Amino acid sequence: MSDGGLSTEDTAILVEKLRTLRTKILSDQVTIENQKKEIIDKNNALARIHKDLQNVRKDLLSTGGALTETEFRSAARKYLNGIREEVDYLRQHRCARTLIKEPLRVVITGAAGQVGYALVPLLASGQVLGFDQPLIITLLEIPAAVKSLNGVAMEIEDGAYPLVEAVIPTTEPSVAFKNVDYAILVGGFPRGVGMERKDMLAKNGPIFQSMGDALQKYAKETCKVLVVANPANTNCLVCSRHAIKIPRRNFAALTRLDQNRATALLARKLGTPTRKVANVIIWGNHSNTQVPDVSNAVVTVDGVQKSAEVEEKWVSGEFIPSVQQRGKAVLEARGSSSAVSAANAIKDALRDWHFGTPEGEHVALAVYSDGSYYGVAKDIFFSFPVTCKNGTYTVVSDLKIGESVRNLIKKSEQELLEERHEAGLDK
Repeated sequence: MSDGGLSTEDTAILVEKLRTLRTKILSDQVTIENQKKEIIDKNNALARIHKDLQNVRKDLLSTGGALTETEFRSAARKYLNGIREEVDYLRQHRCARTLIKEPLRVVITGAAGQVGYALVPLLASGQVLGFDQPLIITLLEIPAAVKSLNGVAMEIEDGAYPLVEAVIPTTEPSVAFKNVDYAILVGGFPRGVGMERKDMLAKNGPIFQSMGDALQKYAKETCKVLVVANPANTNCLVCSRHAIKIPRRNFAALTRLDQNRATALLARKLGTPTRKVANVIIWGNHSNTQVPDVSNAVVTVDGVQKSAEVEEKWVSGEFIPSVQQRGKAVLEARGSSSAVSAANAIKDALRDWHFGTPEGEHVALAVYSDGSYYGVAKDIFFSFPVTCKNGTYTVVSDLKIGESVRNLIKKSEQELLEERHEAGLDK
């Protein structure tokens, strides 16, 4: 052995160990690649199962009324067997499928409030962004609500949701908005007794300026922002003005709750389940000037889709005012604002924005108006009928609307222009 060196025998032993280690590393790499391929194959198999299942479901809904009893039972049995197969597959391979997806980061502001509390299980269980989508959920609150916020975080942990990789309760926007993919802005200053609209704007303006600043500093440029707190449309405009790195089309205000209310009311009038009614529209502001519109609504009867025909007297005298005042009615009935239905509407809106709307259907979403749709002024967030695909929306621009609806749209547009002025946002 040379001074400070290895003997020939020790060197040979070391070389052999290194050779063995290299062989093991190469073998492990092959194993990992094979496992990855197996996971991808399993995902593809699940996709085929799901597609076949949806095709059977579509056939049942569209032609079920024309099938004989035997044919219907056979199709229904195939559908149920498909559900069982899909559920079994999910049970076996759920963990494997989540391994190849990066977690999405989602922030909920005002997370200790009733809407945030009702929203959390819908998000954590996969009903919003997918049953195989891992999540990192951040919960933002004001310091005065931190005790309740920690309780919400504890409940998420105790729920042992397989998709939740981490839950982060915080009072710091720098933590809450860091690299977020979705921001659900529920927190805002609530309307008190005797408060005017301008008072609400004055209270919420600084809040949504700060939300916009936080998005600008910390969020991803691809982040999608859904504003829930009222006055939602103008809060959304304020926020977008302060987060200029995020495209305007990535901002929206929630009007899906209004659409869901309108759909339920129309379905009750028609004596049919809500799942058979589609394409009810909400135009304008999320306020009592909103315009619920059934002129393009459809209903499925005996497997055939047709126009939802109701009397004009009922539409103008009962339907529109009932939808416009439904929030107030809920408040008076339960002593606090809508929570469960609001959370469900958030789930519906984000799910459709993320995954896409069903073929032939449009939904309500308050989006940025560039002045090119239905004569509505630009630079306001206005509820239009939209379709969604591949994570983006398209305003349905060719619908026929009557003169009475157009007049109501103009009133809602005027209210939003006034809100913009009162908020100091006129250019």
